[in-house]
Order: sequence, then C-alpha cells, then structure tokens
Amino acid sequence: MKKLILASAMLLTAIGVYAQGTVTFVNNAATVVTLGGAPVQAGTTFSINLYYAVDSATAPADSAFAAIGNPVNFLTPGRFNGGIRTTPATTQPGQAAWFQARAWETSFGNSYETAVAAGAIRVGQSEKFKLTVGSPTGTPTPLTSAGGFTGLVIVPEPSVIALSVLGLAGLLVLRRRRSN
Repeated sequence: MKKLILASAMLLTAIGVYAQGTVTFVNNAATVVTLGGAPVQAGTTFSINLYYAVDSATAPADSAFAAIGNPVNFLTPGRFNGGIRTTPATTQPGQAAWFQARAWETSFGNSYETAVAAGAIRVGQSEKFKLTVGSPTGTPTPLTSAGGFTGLVIVPEPSVIALSVLGLAGLLVLRRRRSN
C-alpha cells in the first residue's frame, strides 16, 4: 500500500511539473479562410498551422512564434481541422498564451517559413490573439471562441491579376473594332 501511495504521489508531481495546456485547432463557418474573397479550395494546394508564443503584455513579434503540431490541409473549402494541440511546458492549463494561424501554398514548401523564403505570394496569417489554454485531461479550449481569431485573407498572385487585366484589355479592343 505504501508503494502505491508513493508511486501515485510521484506521478502527480510529474504531471504537475510537465503540465501543458491544450487548444483545439479548428475553424468554423464564421472564420472561413478565403483567397480573393472565395474560400480556399479543399485539398493539398494550401496548408495551415498553429503558431504559439509565451504570454506577454503585448502581442509578440512574428519571430517569437513557433509552430506547434503538424500543418494540415483544408478538408472542405476554407475549413480545416487540426485537432488538439498541446502547448510547450511554459504554458500550463489555465494560463494564457499568444496564438496565430498561418497558411501557405504547399508547392513552395512544407512550412510557412519555407514558403515565404521561397517567394510564395499566396500566404496569409490570422491576427495574433491571446487565449487561456485548457487542461490536457479536460476539454481543450477551442480556437473558434477566441475573440481575435479571424479568417485569413490570402492575396492572389500578381500574374493572375495581370492576366485578368490583359483579358479585359483584349475584350475592349475587340468591342472597339466591332463598333467601328
């Protein structure tokens, strides 16, 4: 019996020392990720990941954020479900931390940083938001309840815009020829 009590005390101490908070990395219809006003297409063209920074009085610099968990693809247009993410031991259950979602075009790399370094134009990030994390044994805190979480607006490539302008110019030239 003494061994069981001693083992239980050691286990509870270990859990307390290494306690980590949890969040559910998923969006809802109010936070759909968009590209040029339309939801990002489902599939493997784009990935999104959750980034974490320790709590501070003001929003940390972009370089202070680190990815937690693996990136996920979009299951349906503009919607993703990255499951439960665990924060580092620096943020225990009930404590606050800063978060940000970052999305990128996967043809430029398997991470947001790689895609930006490779010159990807179709990248985006959410606003930075502070969230109190949940317990690993209880219900994780959903990101969709965070006040600052918004859908990402990803800017289309300039080549798409240039082709659109050229197409419109061509239509105007054809219209002018027909009216003469």
